[in-house]
Amino acid sequence: MKDQFRRDLEALDQLKGAGKLDEAAVREARKKIAVDEANILRDLGLALDKAHKEEEAQLRQDLDKKHAEEQVAFRQGQVDAHARLRRELLGAQEAAEEQELDRKAAEKFAAVKR
Repeated sequence: MKDQFRRDLEALDQLKGAGKLDEAAVREARKKIAVDEANILRDLGLALDKAHKEEEAQLRQDLDKKHAEEQVAFRQGQVDAHARLRRELLGAQEAAEEQELDRKAAEKFAAVKR
């Protein structure tokens, strides 16, 4: 891209050297070329920034989803561990009732996280 602007400036100098353009016209043309180059570079910078922000947002979303899945798996493991402990301590009947309540709570938790 810079090469194209450099070639435009060289062509402008050649026209000036050949006497086809006066000094004022050359100054105006140089100014226009410089502004065009600055605008293109600014637009390119903005496009790169936008792409970078979109990529960061996607990564953040993916990490949040992974973290939520890990939380759900941890919660389910806790429910299973508590159920085993209740069976050992309280007996099968009371443990089954508590396990059902824990299962429902884990399902609600999973629904919120997903």
